[in-house]
Amino acid sequence: MSTQDQSSADALPVRRGLASRLEKHRLWAIPVIVIVYAVGFNGQWRISPDSANFARLGRAIAAGEPYVGMLGKTPREHPGLPLLMATNFRLFGEDTLWPAMLAVWLMGLITIWLVYLVMRRRLGTGPAVAVACLCALTMSWYRYSFMLLSDIPFAMGFWLALLGYEYLYQAEGRRLWLGVCLLTAGIAVMAAFRSYALMFVAVFLLVTVLQLIRGPYRRRWAAVLGVAIGAMLLARMADTRLDSPAVALPDENIVITAVTDRLGYTAREAVTERIPKLLTDTLPEAVFGVDLGVPGVPVALLLVVLAAGLLRKDLLWGLLSLALIIERGTLVRSVTRYIIPILPLMAVAWWHFAGWTAERLRRPHGQRVFVALLLLWIVPNAVRVGRVALEQRRCDFYAHYQRGRYAHIHDLADDISKNTPPDAIVLTHSDMGAELSYLSERRVVLPIPRLRRHIRERIGTTPMLALKSKGDELEQSARQLGLRLSDPVATFQTGPDQTWTLHHTAPPRDRGDPDD
Repeated sequence: MSTQDQSSADALPVRRGLASRLEKHRLWAIPVIVIVYAVGFNGQWRISPDSANFARLGRAIAAGEPYVGMLGKTPREHPGLPLLMATNFRLFGEDTLWPAMLAVWLMGLITIWLVYLVMRRRLGTGPAVAVACLCALTMSWYRYSFMLLSDIPFAMGFWLALLGYEYLYQAEGRRLWLGVCLLTAGIAVMAAFRSYALMFVAVFLLVTVLQLIRGPYRRRWAAVLGVAIGAMLLARMADTRLDSPAVALPDENIVITAVTDRLGYTAREAVTERIPKLLTDTLPEAVFGVDLGVPGVPVALLLVVLAAGLLRKDLLWGLLSLALIIERGTLVRSVTRYIIPILPLMAVAWWHFAGWTAERLRRPHGQRVFVALLLLWIVPNAVRVGRVALEQRRCDFYAHYQRGRYAHIHDLADDISKNTPPDAIVLTHSDMGAELSYLSERRVVLPIPRLRRHIRERIGTTPMLALKSKGDELEQSARQLGLRLSDPVATFQTGPDQTWTLHHTAPPRDRGDPDD
C-alpha cells in the first residue's frame, strides 16, 4: 500500500485549512498535552479491584513467592502489570505506588505519540495531530492513564505493533528491520498485559495471508507471518502460568466456553444484556465521555457503521475495530476501558465522517457541520477530563474519588491487620475484598460458589475469620461452607452508618453435610 494523499475529503476548505493549521502549530500540541496530563497526576492510588489484584501479585513476586491467586488458583491477571509492580516494590519499597503510576502515565503519553506516528504515515501531519489530540483529550484515555490497570500498557503494545506494520507495509532496507522489531515488541507487550493479543494476532495473520495471496512482496509477508507467530509463541512460553503455549489461560477459557459449551446462554446474554450495554453505555461513554442511555443507541450504531467503514480505508484497521466491538458486545463483559486501544481508529473514522458529511452541504453550512461534529467529540470529553483533573487535585482525594467509597478503607484494612493473624483467610461479602486483601496483607475473599471448594480445603488448617457488615448474608454463606460465626471479637466504624464486625469461625456444634 502506498501512502495515501491527504484523502479526498481534505479538498474541503475547512478541513484542509484546519489540517494546515494543525500541521503548522503541531509543536504546540506536545506541551499542551503534557501539561494537561501533568495537572491530573497526583501520585495517589485510584483504588479498584483489578488494580488491587495487580498490586497484590506484584508484592508476592517481589517477595519471591509463586505467581498464584489468593487461594492457590491460577490468576486470571496477565503478568505484565504484576511484574511492573514487583519492580516498583523492589526499587522503592512496598508502601510506594507512585513510581508504577508514573510509568503507566508515561505509557499513556508514549502511546499518543505512537498514534501520531502511525497516522502521519497514513494521513499526513495535520490529520495525525487532530487524531492524536482527540485521543489525548478523551476522558477514557485520560482517566485510565492515572490508574494501575493494563489498558494503557496494552494500548501501547497495540500501537507499537501497528507502527511496525506500517514500516513493513511501506519501508525498505533498515526500516524494514525496524518494522520487524516494532511488530515483535508490540505483540510481546500485548501478550504480557491482556488475552486480546490473540485476537490481534489472528486478525493480523488473516490480513497478512491476504497480502501473500494478492502479492507483491510475498517473501516479505511470509517472513512477517513467521515473525508474528514466533513473537506470540515466545510470549506465551514466557508466561509462567502456562505449561505449554497451547494451553488456554483462564480468561481465554471463558471465551472458548462461551462459544462452545454455553453458546445458547452466550447468545441470550448478548441479546438481553451485553449488546444493549454496549450500545447504551460502553461505546458512547468510551468515545464521547458520557453515558447517553437509550438515546445513545443511534450514536453507538453510527460508531459501529463508521468502524465498518474503516474496512475501505484499511482492512487491518477495520477488522481490528469490528473484532473488538463484536467480542465486547457478544462474548465478554462490556467495559468502557476495553475500547481504549481502538479509540484512535474511532477518531479517524469520526474525522472522515465529519468531512464526508460537510462535503454534502453547501458552504457555509458544511463548514459549520464539520466544526460542530468535531466539537461533539471534544466538548463532553473536555468537561469530563476537567472533572477528573479536579478530582485528582482535591486535598482529601479519597473523600471524592468514587463518591467517597474508599474514604475509610485504609482504616478498615489497618483494623483487619491488627486483629487477624498473618496467614488468616477473612470471609466477607464486601465488594472491596480485593482492595482489603492488598491493604491489609490478608486473604480477604468472597465465599462465592466457584471459590467454596478452595475455602473448604483450608477449613481446620488455616485461621479463618469473617468480616460482616450490617444486613449482609455472611452467616448464611458460612453455613453453606459448614461454618458458624462466633460472637464479634472486634467492631469497626467506617462512617456514620457503616459498622463492621469481625468474627472467628468454627464448625457447627452439630455439623452435617454442608449445603452448597
